[in-house]
Amino acid sequence: MMNMTSEQFDRLNILAEKSLNEVATGYELEELSSLLTVWNETVELNLLSGHPPLFHIIEEHQQKSTG
Repeated sequence: MMNMTSEQFDRLNILAEKSLNEVATGYELEELSSLLTVWNETVELNLLSGHPPLFHIIEEHQQKSTG
């Protein structure tokens, strides 16, 4: 299982918005699908380890903003 990085999270948001606006390319839709798989695995991993969903991404964003 893989943890989602903050960069992947940001890219997921960009691609989701493009998809909703119906301007995403076929390649971007494939990338979105792949990132959604990572998202689901990350949420599952965090729940199994007792952390709230996306705990490590929140922690990573906090570390970047303070240092």
